[in-house]
Amino acid sequence: MALWRDLRPPQAAVTRDAALQTQWRRIMALRIPGEENPGARIDTQSFSPIAIPLSGAKLIAWRPQGSGGEMELTLSWSTVPALFSWLARCGMNPRSFSLGREAQTLRLRLLLEAEDER
Repeated sequence: MALWRDLRPPQAAVTRDAALQTQWRRIMALRIPGEENPGARIDTQSFSPIAIPLSGAKLIAWRPQGSGGEMELTLSWSTVPALFSWLARCGMNPRSFSLGREAQTLRLRLLLEAEDER
């Protein structure tokens, strides 16, 4: 009987393992649906500075440079995250950007570089 008692894990370890399993279940419930293959690439789109598919974003200037270019546009605060998501889907990486207020909108200047040209 003493041998069986010695082979069982200590109660603290059992409690800790149960707490970790509960925490892991909560974390897994938060994952994004369809992310079963974490190595899968995001759906890509072709990049066109004159055809920005975002409501409220207006192209002011596009200056091509090498594998990217400098983009200047006006947009609202709520459009900024969507713009960066769109750029990621297009394979365009912002090397630098500046953001400033202009009347009721924002003026954004981006220096972009194509992903595959690095």
